[in-house]
Amino acid sequence: RWIVVPDSIDAELSYSPLPESLPILATVPKFILVSREVQAFGAYDNGVLVRWGPTSTGKLTTPTDSGLFFTNWKSRHAISTDDPTWLLDWYVNFVALKGIAFHQYDLPGRPASHGCVRLLEVDAQWLYQWTDEWVPGRGSDVKRYGTPVLVMGDYAYDAPAPWLDLPTNPRADKLDQAAVDTALASHVATILSRLAGPAPGTPLASR
Repeated sequence: RWIVVPDSIDAELSYSPLPESLPILATVPKFILVSREVQAFGAYDNGVLVRWGPTSTGKLTTPTDSGLFFTNWKSRHAISTDDPTWLLDWYVNFVALKGIAFHQYDLPGRPASHGCVRLLEVDAQWLYQWTDEWVPGRGSDVKRYGTPVLVMGDYAYDAPAPWLDLPTNPRADKLDQAAVDTALASHVATILSRLAGPAPGTPLASR
């Protein structure tokens, strides 16, 4: 096992592998980016990174779905539907039909979950308080969507973790800004329209 530590102390955000700003989201109050490639999440306030942390997303046989989602409901404590002995604290669901959520749980340094996005306890608690819940309407309508979430990238399960190359390449775990902008481009219109308010009849699905 390896432990990678900085060779100097700086502001925590300076160590983020995610872009420090996403200008295309300058009018979006809250947004969460999850990178399966570098196993990290970032929270953005009007396109500016305000918090980031490590994650453990889905393992090879149960990968975390990619694409655009919106946070739905929260629970201070939840019980896993896969195993009732797994207690999931600071639970924030973002794929309603599959029970996929952010929550606190062990981070083994690799993708290891059944599809959820595991977080450090301090990050899970912060995200729980920061994210917005949806407001369901009548039937399949949605009165108000929660916080938009984009899950992107692919983890190289058969290769060493990218951060292990940091001693020789300081940008080994950096997510390419152009790749993020490209991934966002096809979703920005949906994000903006849903934040403005969905049209009657919009289904409750989280995508």
